[in-house]
Amino acid sequence: MQMNDSVITKRRKTIEIYTLASCFVVAFAVNLYAIMVYSAPYSELYSSIFYVVAFALVLYAAWSVIRLAVYGVLIILKKFKE
Repeated sequence: MQMNDSVITKRRKTIEIYTLASCFVVAFAVNLYAIMVYSAPYSELYSSIFYVVAFALVLYAAWSVIRLAVYGVLIILKKFKE
């Protein structure tokens, strides 16, 4: 069995980096909102950065699962149309 070479295009890398950056911005905004709502000190922005990164990675993983599910359904629907 021989492995085929797969190529990740520059466009795909750019999309994934923007997606991950967007997830980080959302996680940071949620953290900032929580700090304001609970009147926590703003030093929490720096001390909880690891939680923000972890939450961003969870958001990215969830978004990836949703995209895979949607693409899978679209592929199945396309096969049924043929």
